[in-house]
Amino acid sequence: MTGKDQRNVMLMAKRNRFKTVPVLYEEFNCGRKKEEQVSKTVILNALAKNTLNGRVAAKKPLLRSANIKKRWAFAKAHVNWSEKQWSRVLFTDESKF
Repeated sequence: MTGKDQRNVMLMAKRNRFKTVPVLYEEFNCGRKKEEQVSKTVILNALAKNTLNGRVAAKKPLLRSANIKKRWAFAKAHVNWSEKQWSRVLFTDESKF
């Protein structure tokens, strides 16, 4: 795999970080001659060499209808707040669990 090929794989991976190695493999080798194609392992090694390691996306809980209603009520109650009023709010917890 040439340096240009590595840059192309990196660009493909960075454009959509949720693409898997098999998807990158198919896209990268699409239209290439058999002798120019590279294996999934070569693509995986190129990503690892350039510090793009695979991760599993975090699963977030779905919103229940009660939570949706509460959020909607909050939004309607605070829609006319000024920037000064919002500056007094301390946002401390953005955890998803």
